[in-house]
Amino acid sequence: MFKPVLRGLAVASLFPAIAQAQPVPQAPEVVVTADRIAVPSERVSASVTVITAEQMERRQQRDIVEALRDVPGLTVVRAGHTGAQTSVFVRGSNSNHVLVLIDGQRANDPSQPAGAFDFAHLVTDGIERIEVLRGPASTLYGSDALAGVINIVTKKGKGTPATTLRGEVGSRNTFRESVNTQGSHDKLNFNLTAARLDTDNGTATPNRRRAGRGAEKDPYRNTTLNGRLGVDPNEDVSLSWFFRTVAASGENDSSAEDPNSYIETRQSNNRLQGDWLSFDGAWKQTLAASQIEIGRRGFNGPDQFSTSYTNSKNHGRRRKLEWTHEIDPTDGLRLATGLEGERESFVNRSSSNFGNADNEAGNSTLGAYVSGHMEWAERWFLTLGVRREDNERFGQHSTHNASLAYLVPGTDTKLKALYGTGFKAPALYQLFGVSGNFRGNPDLLPEESESREIGFEQKAFERRLTFGASYFETDFKNLIASVNNTNRNVTRAEAFGVESFASAKATERLTLRLDYSFVETEDKSNGQLQVRRPLHRAAVSGEWEMDDDWLFGAGAIYNGKRADSDADTFGRVYSGGYTVMFATARYRVTPDFDLYGRVENALDRRYEEPSGTQQPGRGVLLGARAKF
Repeated sequence: MFKPVLRGLAVASLFPAIAQAQPVPQAPEVVVTADRIAVPSERVSASVTVITAEQMERRQQRDIVEALRDVPGLTVVRAGHTGAQTSVFVRGSNSNHVLVLIDGQRANDPSQPAGAFDFAHLVTDGIERIEVLRGPASTLYGSDALAGVINIVTKKGKGTPATTLRGEVGSRNTFRESVNTQGSHDKLNFNLTAARLDTDNGTATPNRRRAGRGAEKDPYRNTTLNGRLGVDPNEDVSLSWFFRTVAASGENDSSAEDPNSYIETRQSNNRLQGDWLSFDGAWKQTLAASQIEIGRRGFNGPDQFSTSYTNSKNHGRRRKLEWTHEIDPTDGLRLATGLEGERESFVNRSSSNFGNADNEAGNSTLGAYVSGHMEWAERWFLTLGVRREDNERFGQHSTHNASLAYLVPGTDTKLKALYGTGFKAPALYQLFGVSGNFRGNPDLLPEESESREIGFEQKAFERRLTFGASYFETDFKNLIASVNNTNRNVTRAEAFGVESFASAKATERLTLRLDYSFVETEDKSNGQLQVRRPLHRAAVSGEWEMDDDWLFGAGAIYNGKRADSDADTFGRVYSGGYTVMFATARYRVTPDFDLYGRVENALDRRYEEPSGTQQPGRGVLLGARAKF
């Protein structure tokens, strides 16, 4: 089946023979996540997508969910409207196999049943860039990075202090407001943001599940405060404090049109970091201490449809110390190494008609890694790394990776290959959770993976056209599944597929982008496809700057056929594909004042994602931005 694809990759890699135009000099894009050191993107051998603040602003993407939807190899699943639980699947892996970093801080939720990160409440205000690394990254980042890393970096204040105000109003009584102030003075720098979202949403329950009940709104509220404060005593030393606080609340229909089911979420991230350079910048040390706390409270009271009730409280905490080093011992060699210690804990308490639950547990991990990035003749780029972790619950575990990139002389072609292993430590709830008849299993082993990847990237026509493709395959073992009211390491799976992209600057004012992914993940125990991961995904978008003041954009995202679990019967179902379109426009009244608008789901496409939750119909948003 994939022989034609591999032949296509081989043929495409020969394209340099017809793409001999001299490149236009450009400032190189720098990637940090792939090697834990800053490396020009053309010298990175891993698959990384960088989303900048400018790109998100031009496309009017106000939350991380929208920014990630068209990244190749990613599938974003939101269980309903804005604010509903949102998962991201990377290259067919499970949603808890991707590590989320916010300003270097591991943000995955220790109180979630599988330890995954919920993307529902993360807005883009104050964010400088998002780097999406696809492929095994446990060697550099440890557990949770089995399939990839999503690294979110906030802005560092610089220049003359300035304040930006934003206000938006839209369909379903949606209101967004934000204020950002940033800048620097002498040795101090600051970037502070406050954002608020209020929306009534619509109903997340499709007609087929209402059983005669009337449709009701599912309102959602989100208040986010985030900031970065720093002081640079001299050119070799910098001290920083990163913080983010989120308070969110909304209706949470635990069954079809439940009129009094609510959930409140509180998130708090704090990180203190010191960086200092020595030996004329050849050695950079970073010492950091961080803490993340995530709390959720849920309530579902009796109503006309049910006499039952539930009341739950979940709280997760992670504390971490890191001492990392970036060392340039000689030309052509850069090292990244570090020591990390982490303590995570969770508390889960609930009461209902069916009984009570009271869970509390913790776990500690020590880890060390070393990775080397080597260069020869400005053509060959090799990265080798190894990591060793000691977990108090399952003992020691090692991972390693090797990746290679080669720049073909005179052709603007990059060839790349990668091999790596990954692991995911069992979540605390999987080990010690108690709910009804369910009991966790403290003897669980970590989930493991082995991945391979080959690909190429090509620039042509004076770098106006960039395209590329990668073939990857991953073998998973010891995957955790629920068996007889507990968890077991019983599942093996295989994922393979192709990611491809093409980006073109058709004219000075028109840019186009196309991404396509084929990903198939098979459960080896039964031969079935893993749920909620479409075989085919495609995204197309374009931007046209009509003149210096007007900017227009449009795009579409296609998700193909996928397996799912029926929301009522829990039996296997197959959902058909769907296409969602959007359009944007912006008018720059002055250099510091914009008016803009966005149409979401422009064709008013009705679809369920996942099964049993109806996605929003067409929505219109109008806004203004002013800078002082």
